Amino acid sequence: MTFACPHCHALKWKGENKSSCCLDGRVLLAPPNDPPAFVKKFAETPALLRQIRAYNNALGLASMGATVCDNVAIDTVYASGRQCVYTFRVQGTICHRIGTLLPEDGAEPSFAQVYVYDGDMEHQVDRRMKIIDGLDRTTLKALQMMLVANNPYVRRFLTAGEMAREGVNLRLVIHEDPITD
Repeated sequence: MTFACPHCHALKWKGENKSSCCLDGRVLLAPPNDPPAFVKKFAETPALLRQIRAYNNALGLASMGATVCDNVAIDTVYASGRQCVYTFRVQGTICHRIGTLLPEDGAEPSFAQVYVYDGDMEHQVDRRMKIIDGLDRTTLKALQMMLVANNPYVRRFLTAGEMAREGVNLRLVIHEDPITD
């Protein structure tokens, strides 16, 4: 990050659209709450930052969908999202995908399903550790607990999962706004 917005103080990269955060001061937002001490420590620990994509992948609610240009050679180590920054070219639309809330009969839950399949935090962390190896269990559990406590989308997933387990037929949709997405 190379500079801060003069209006809202959002940190931005050089060349990033200057109005993408607060529309040049036209949108006034309350200042964000300070992150928990755990998150500050996480952000200042190089070993943890090197694995930030893996933690993000393990705890994500949605995955990204896109048509990747196939004439680009892919390094599978980077493509796994576990090490370094992997860059690829997209042709067309980028979207977010959410799978079914509950796994098919006999299948193990994965990714967002882990939040709703079993309410036991220890079981959830165990499942995530199986999905993406090399993560620190204590860190993963702390991040998941923080998301459950503070992230409104995670809480909605939990509620939707309870409803799905009770047999309620429901559908989760991410509404898109092509202007701001």
